[in-house]
Amino acid sequence: MKSLKNPVMKIIFAVLLGILVLLINHFVKEIITLIKPDFMKSKIWLSPSIGHLSMLIFSILTILIVSKRKLSNYGFNANNIRYFRTIFISFILGIITMIIVGVGVSLLSFFFPIEGVGHFASEYSFLEQVIFIWILASISEEVLVRGLIQGYLEPLVKYRKKFFKIPISLPVLIGALFFAAMHIGLLTTGMNIYMFSGIIFSTFILGVVAGYFREKTNSLIPAIIAHMMFNIGGGLLSFLSKLNG
Repeated sequence: MKSLKNPVMKIIFAVLLGILVLLINHFVKEIITLIKPDFMKSKIWLSPSIGHLSMLIFSILTILIVSKRKLSNYGFNANNIRYFRTIFISFILGIITMIIVGVGVSLLSFFFPIEGVGHFASEYSFLEQVIFIWILASISEEVLVRGLIQGYLEPLVKYRKKFFKIPISLPVLIGALFFAAMHIGLLTTGMNIYMFSGIIFSTFILGVVAGYFREKTNSLIPAIIAHMMFNIGGGLLSFLSKLNG
């Protein structure tokens, strides 16, 4: 596929590719729900898991098309990876982000109580959270956002700006914004607006961290690790808060 040279058109096309994969993901879930409605309702974690599996498959297929089968240009390699550094930084940032979000949501809910349900994953068992949130979501979402979208926008890395002395490129920023926007659909679940705002904030921060590691190493592996560590940090924090409660 011929690459677009105009930066704005590249961004628009990358976002459209991401939206296309998400629409296919939604369509697959709807089809399976129609075929097996009772089974899907009895396993609340199964529908999003199937959706994310289709997201992973169609993200890879789209990457194969736009990259002319040059997967290494889209993060499918294992070079220059410092695993301990990635795990440590991501885990700590994940916990810090979740503490900020947790405190903010708790304070707002205490002083300005409103209606709304909590996080959808609170109804999952621990094993279901591990399978879907820690593993499947981390891999499939990173292949879509940091693989397909950020990989396609790689020529725009020259456009960058420093935030707290850390250079953040345009592809990293676009990927983080798209990743946060992916979670807007949580509003349809009746989620508390404070919780929703906290998730949008934390997913944006995660997007920047994962995107930075992806760009630094030219590999999806650190981005996936960062995603997992954020989810694990948040999950452990939520678990501890329940014990104290």
